[in-house]
Amino acid sequence: MRLKKALYFLPAFVLLVFQCFAFQLPADKQKIEGELLAKARQNIEKYRKGNAFVRVTDASGKPLKNCTLEINQQTQDFLFGNLSEELFDPRLTPSEVQLFKDRFIALFNFTELTVKWAPYEKSQGKPEWQKLQQKLDWCRENGITPKGHTLGWTHVAGTPRWLQNLPLSTATELYKARIHNLVGGFKHEVKMWDVVNEPVTTIPWERALKDTVSNAGQIDGGFRYNVKGITLEETIPWVENSYKWAAEADPNANFIINEFYVIAKPEIREKYF
Repeated sequence: MRLKKALYFLPAFVLLVFQCFAFQLPADKQKIEGELLAKARQNIEKYRKGNAFVRVTDASGKPLKNCTLEINQQTQDFLFGNLSEELFDPRLTPSEVQLFKDRFIALFNFTELTVKWAPYEKSQGKPEWQKLQQKLDWCRENGITPKGHTLGWTHVAGTPRWLQNLPLSTATELYKARIHNLVGGFKHEVKMWDVVNEPVTTIPWERALKDTVSNAGQIDGGFRYNVKGITLEETIPWVENSYKWAAEADPNANFIINEFYVIAKPEIREKYF
């Protein structure tokens, strides 16, 4: 019997399909994607499958012959997940919430919980940790492994408006404290974090804090994806510091860097690696 143990994180797969077909990537980039996906399928056969032998016996240990055997997998070694925060949408009816829970738990064992700075701490000094705790309680009660997303991001969602009014040194110290508070404060419940989000495709920390979100001087309408002319030397320091501070808060956690288009666009892939 060959058993497949492959890891698929559904939103990433859906995004990949969306990129391929909705945006109609140029032929050369589709070719690259095709080659990489073909290699991934080969690696599944080579690295993620193994032989398993099932021996069926009676109560005395005697092997049984010609019996019907049904196997239902109850757990898996790989995390398979999706977004779950819609579960806490107050607009859902109790029956809709229950249906969401039942279907999520039946299929997934992993979820991503947002801690993007702007929505997590709308007012300075008042992080909405109670909402995160509510979601973590649900994960624990239902055997769902959570991942925090994301500690650092220079998109407007990662830099609250109130942060823009502070000196760079003060803002950076608050960013460091945020990482320590989240990673250290929840280290018994969250062992996996997206520490930095989209560092190659968004502007560096210092540039983001100089950018305004309220007038014509803002970059990309405030979204900050215009990285033309930005070097890795500008980007690397804040990324390294982010991971350093996260490791200080919980040396035993798993820290992830999240980026997009690393398959489809060679120029992003080269800069990323």
